Amino acid sequence: MQSEGRFILIIQHSWSIWTKESRAASAGRPRLDHAFALMTPAEQCEAWIHEISAEEANGFDVVQRTRAGVKGACNTLRWKRDGAEYQIGLDEPWEHRRVTPWPQTLPFPLKTVKPDGIVRIDWNGRIRTSLFGSNRSFYFEEHTMFLASEDKPSAKLFLDGKVTSHLDFRTKIY
Repeated sequence: MQSEGRFILIIQHSWSIWTKESRAASAGRPRLDHAFALMTPAEQCEAWIHEISAEEANGFDVVQRTRAGVKGACNTLRWKRDGAEYQIGLDEPWEHRRVTPWPQTLPFPLKTVKPDGIVRIDWNGRIRTSLFGSNRSFYFEEHTMFLASEDKPSAKLFLDGKVTSHLDFRTKIY
């Protein structure tokens, strides 16, 4: 565990991936847009990533993984440390395959994660399976990220903590 006063960026990133065959509510696709009990860091690092995924390809089994984070290791999220605070940015996901809209340009920093707050970011998209059109089908992604700067994160960090800033980049995907 990190030493006293050593803040790390805690990222809980949950996502689902599905096709049109399972887009109905009765298809068994779980909603992952809520917080989960945090699998707490077991090592000293700059950032700790707790991933929760449910993909149609594996029957929507909810899979949880943890790992030490390095810049660029969490899909579209990037960060820069500034003491106990982290400046965060969001890169455009699947720029050439995404069909749904995305804001023209997002500034960096998009938000600053401070020790006394929790930032939530939501985004989704309808994505072409093939970049050059050989496969004309689509799939859908939905992402939720909770971020906090903590020196001693507890398992209930995102369950009990209050979101102080919510960035919502969800769009109509059907």
